[in-house]
Amino acid sequence: SGNTTDAGTWYFVGWDQKFPDTVDKNYEFKAEWSLDADGDKIPDDYEVEVKFKATKGTFDDGESSYTITGGLRNAEGNWDKNGSYTLQEADIHEVGNNPEPGYMAGSWEEEPKAGITKVTSKGAAFTYHYAKNATEWATVEFTTEAEKGTLTGDTRFEVLKGSEFSGITVPIASGNTTDAGTWYFVGWSQEFPDTVDK
Repeated sequence: SGNTTDAGTWYFVGWDQKFPDTVDKNYEFKAEWSLDADGDKIPDDYEVEVKFKATKGTFDDGESSYTITGGLRNAEGNWDKNGSYTLQEADIHEVGNNPEPGYMAGSWEEEPKAGITKVTSKGAAFTYHYAKNATEWATVEFTTEAEKGTLTGDTRFEVLKGSEFSGITVPIASGNTTDAGTWYFVGWSQEFPDTVDK
């Protein structure tokens, strides 16, 4: 059993050599220990980080990302740096109900599964992507006849329906000089609406 000191708690992690099948000489086995300095009940040398993130929304608890720490164990359940950590149900927060405006429930890039997904010493990261809800978006596009003039700046915007038009940076129109003369920009084909609603 490990002792608890000012530095933390010591965990027994094995012996310095394998046990022989038969005793044919003198043996001395030394206990090996690993310190848990951060108090998470996992020896620090056997910790592995697993990161979770949501894009275009949050997990149902309101967090956009979080990290859990697991302990590396072998098939026999002993601490082992070459072992793995199996994700638990409590590790995987509920997600899918808190999208940003214009988005809806989506899917995991690689789905973490409790009791199945194993994480090695390399760690792992899992990302949930909310999906775009196409019915809530509108496209605003500025065009011109190429021979008459050019537009400087972004000419196509995808915005949420109901957005104020003033939030769009209208491109600058400049006329061309051709054999026929010089073209001057005199306005757009229609008035700008206050809000984008279609």
